[in-house]
Amino acid sequence: MKKEPPPSPRLAAVAVLDPDLAEKDRDLLVRAERDPRSYPRGEVSVWWATAPYLLRPGVAVVGLGVGAWVTGAVEWYTPSPHDGGATVNDAFGRPVQELFDGLHSALLMAWPIGTAVLAFMGFAYAANAVSRNKTARRLAELKDRCVQPSDLNDDARALLARAQQAKKAVRTSAVHRFDLIDRQHNDVALPRQEWEIAEALREYTRLVKAEPSNLKGDKVAALVDTRRRALRASLDGITRRVSALESPRRPGGEGGRPVPRTAADSGPDRWQ
Repeated sequence: MKKEPPPSPRLAAVAVLDPDLAEKDRDLLVRAERDPRSYPRGEVSVWWATAPYLLRPGVAVVGLGVGAWVTGAVEWYTPSPHDGGATVNDAFGRPVQELFDGLHSALLMAWPIGTAVLAFMGFAYAANAVSRNKTARRLAELKDRCVQPSDLNDDARALLARAQQAKKAVRTSAVHRFDLIDRQHNDVALPRQEWEIAEALREYTRLVKAEPSNLKGDKVAALVDTRRRALRASLDGITRRVSALESPRRPGGEGGRPVPRTAADSGPDRWQ
């Protein structure tokens, strides 16, 4: 029995960034894509982001202050009113009092230092929260400059994966590596085409998701039907654009057609 060939691996789309992004914004989006847990999805209260980290150190500083007050306010030893020899009160009370006096002096120096450390920690955590909020605002501003596969429905995601595979095929081809086509132009044009296709697919997905689920009335159904035909025409147009990327001309092809100088020139209507 003849064995069936293994199925080809399904193409997976990846995020697309606006090629006009500044380098620092591009780096920020790439880092957020690779490690989303390290980057906030929204702004947070600086106070609530700082307070949990200061709870235990704050309790320790309060303990130092209370200890300094207690050891300084309590008199553990009062000399015995007599002219004779030392009593039990003198033998044990004086060393205990000296011990607490030394502890009181140490706590008097420790709690201001602890307070200063606590204040520095609060400032550092608050500054970190402010910085994270700034990053979160910038990521929110850049949201529309990046198309994620999760932003697309299944049809759109499959088309984006095809476009990215076609872009990869052009850039890894021999004619591209050996500058037999306009390599510098393609390095600019291909990311631009990929971005335009991704944007169109995101808008298509948004319109599809906005369709009403329950249709009531013939007029509403007719409007939705017209809208769906327009969406299908839009998707067909994007599909033709992706197919154009997938079908570059080759030397010695049918009719002896020449190799286009750029990937943008390779389309179904280029040689009409």
